[in-house]
This record gives sequence, structure tokens and C-alpha cells, in this order.
Amino acid sequence: MDALQDFINELTQHDVDLTSTLRRAKALTNGLHSPELDDWINSELYGYADLSRVPEYRRFPTSNYGNFAGPNEAEANGLLIATDDLPEEVKEFAQDLVMLDGVGALQAHGAKDDERLWPAELVLLAQEATALKGGLFLTKAYQPIEESVYPTILEQVRNRLFDFLLDLQSSDSTSETNASPEAVGRLVNYHIYGGHNVIATGEQVNQQVIMVDQGDTGALLAYLREQGVGEDDLKELQDAVSSEPEALPDGNYGPKVGAWVGNMLGKASTGAWEVGLETASKVLPEVLGRFYGI
Repeated sequence: MDALQDFINELTQHDVDLTSTLRRAKALTNGLHSPELDDWINSELYGYADLSRVPEYRRFPTSNYGNFAGPNEAEANGLLIATDDLPEEVKEFAQDLVMLDGVGALQAHGAKDDERLWPAELVLLAQEATALKGGLFLTKAYQPIEESVYPTILEQVRNRLFDFLLDLQSSDSTSETNASPEAVGRLVNYHIYGGHNVIATGEQVNQQVIMVDQGDTGALLAYLREQGVGEDDLKELQDAVSSEPEALPDGNYGPKVGAWVGNMLGKASTGAWEVGLETASKVLPEVLGRFYGI
């Protein structure tokens, strides 16, 4: 158990190298007989190969933009792509920004803006549905990646592993016992249960369920106030949803609300917003999605 305590102490350091940390976790938990735990550690180390197994904290609301070219060297770049009429395979890819890279690649990237390119085959599949007047056709499509995305994921991994090790320590587990399914569940994912508009945060200490009806600004602000969002930020959100009361045709909320979400993710990643990153990176987009009915 001394090795476990040393590991927990190490995780409290902000400059910890998560690649080395996950390798150490793999060795420490080797005897816990949990395929889900092993799969999570390996996926965070080497990247996610199966899109359906990517945890929610690696999925972000997004918009899609494209560059178009046509006759006589005509071009139009950086245009928003509506996803409603896209082929299903393309629409499935475009609906979320899903980060697949292992933590080593995320750490190496650092906190700077980037973009996720659509695969070439999806660009080809989308050309008919996205064609513009004048014979302009899609040549490149991408999803912006805000600078807060990378540190948000890394902090999620570190915090989840830290909480899991605390669970392990409190259960007085040894290398020959099974890992608690509840502890592994908290490590790998968070849960939404109940009806369409019921949200449950997966944070370890205070699990909370709240109803947010579509278009109910009061309930939306009340929920976020309980999550520690400041009054200035709530006022900015109230102004944003007042000017953007409905979702866009592509199923996302408008640019003002999107900018507000990005700002709050940045505050969460730097500690300026005192709330778990699980709320910032997943529950925040979810509660806004329910407010907009998307």
C-alpha cells in the first residue's frame, strides 16, 4: 500500500507525465482482473481504435467547416457545413468532435488551437449534399479544436485515475482482488439516466439529478448556478440564449452560446471555474443540448 500512496501523492503534482503515470498504473493494477480497466489504460496510452468505446469526456460539441472549389479557379473557404442532409455515415462523424489520440500525443500538442480534418472518403461522400451554386464542390472539411480541449482531456484522465486510486486505497484492496465495478465505472465514464431531460453528474462526492426542460432559461441558469458558475458568466449565457433561442439547422447551438461554452471550458482547464472538469467538458454541453432540444 506504500506504493499506492506514493502514486496518489505523485498524481497531485500538476506537472506529472501522464504517459509514465498510466504505465505505472498498468503495472500497479495488473492483478485486479478488470478488462474494462485494462482497456481504458491501454486506450489512453495508445489511442482509441473503436469509436463506439471513446469515453464521453473525449467528445465535444462542434461545428463543421469546409473549403470549396469550382470552375475558373473559383473558391470559397471556411464555410459552415449544415449536417442535416449529409449521408448518415458522414453525419455520424460530423455530429461530435471525438478525440482519439493517446495522452502522449495530447501532451505533445500543448494548449493551442487546431483542427480535425474529415477523412478524404467522407469529403467525397458529402460532395453531392454540400454542392454550392456555381458548381462549387467540397474539397476539404474540418472541425475546429479549441485550445482548451487538450488540457481538458488530460485533466480528466488525471482526475479520474486519482479518484480511482483513492477508491482502491479506501477499499484496502490488494493485487489479488477484483476492482470495484462502481470505481471502474466512475473511472471510465459518467452516466445519464432517467428521461431525456434528466442529467446526473458522475462526480464522486455529490451526485445530483436535475430536470432541465427545453427552452426553460430559469432552470438552465439555476442548474449552472449550483455548479458554481458565476453571476457574470450566467448573465453572458442569458444574453446569448436570448439572442439565439433556437438551435441551428445543423443541430448545434449558435456561435454566441458556443463561444460561451468554450470560455467556460477554458476556465475549467485553468482552475478559474471551481468545478470538476467532468461537468465542464460533458455535462455542460449536455444540459445546453437539453435546453435546445438537441
